Amino acid sequence: MAVAHRAVDPSQRRNELAQIHIAVAALGWSEADYRAILQAKTGRSSAGDLDSTGRRRFLDHLRQCGWQPQPQGPRLTKQQWLVQRLWKDLGAAGALVDKSPAALNRFVKAQGGPDDIRFLGTSHASVVIEALKGWLSRVSGTK
Repeated sequence: MAVAHRAVDPSQRRNELAQIHIAVAALGWSEADYRAILQAKTGRSSAGDLDSTGRRRFLDHLRQCGWQPQPQGPRLTKQQWLVQRLWKDLGAAGALVDKSPAALNRFVKAQGGPDDIRFLGTSHASVVIEALKGWLSRVSGTK
């Protein structure tokens, strides 16, 4: 009698493998340490060889070792992304003392927007974008 197997969702497999590699990097494990621990815990030397149960168990082990998955926030709108891009361009041009996301959020708030770029609406985003473009053109000497 044949055993019925559940179909493997390729996107779930990719997601679990990505989480494993993100966790290993966050824990600061070397490639050799990762392979040795994986082998000891699962009997496999590659996470790609694990089935879905093995991947979930190894992810549980990584959590026990101190890894804490970061929740994924909402995706940025095109305007929010442009605000981030212009901020990075200003940083690359040497115009920023503080290039951090927190500094960008303070700038957005100073422009009359919310205190977090993720909540930046269309009308405020336009104001912030124009302010950043003006600043960037002054720094780079272009109009």
